Amino acid sequence: LPPFLQPIDTGMSIGFMGAQVTASALVAEMRSRAVPASMQSVPPNGNNQDINTMGTVAARKISELLDDAMAVLSIHALAVAQAVDLAQVAGSKGFAPTTLEFVQRVRSISPRLVEDRPLATDIARAAAFFDPGQGSDS
Repeated sequence: LPPFLQPIDTGMSIGFMGAQVTASALVAEMRSRAVPASMQSVPPNGNNQDINTMGTVAARKISELLDDAMAVLSIHALAVAQAVDLAQVAGSKGFAPTTLEFVQRVRSISPRLVEDRPLATDIARAAAFFDPGQGSDS
């Protein structure tokens, strides 16, 4: 496979490099925010109690982390589809039917990357496709 899954102009096209950087940044951010909410608890009631609920903080954190994780998985899905497409163009026919079905689903929401374009919309569409509840307040 070509570097960064770009199909043309090696050295002149960035292909999926931006998406790779985005995924790496999201994973780094998720790791930095993965500290348990209970670590931030401070004693309420004039230091008379040593417990207070951190449940709402934890729920908000996990919601944000799940959104970021879905974005990373969506980037991976787009990259897998691109890799399969490039391999097929090169003559490979050894993919399982489930893999080809997966690529077809990805292609129903995101066209193959032929020349450089921003992938933010494709990533958002993939996240919404694979997780219809993403972005809702439920």
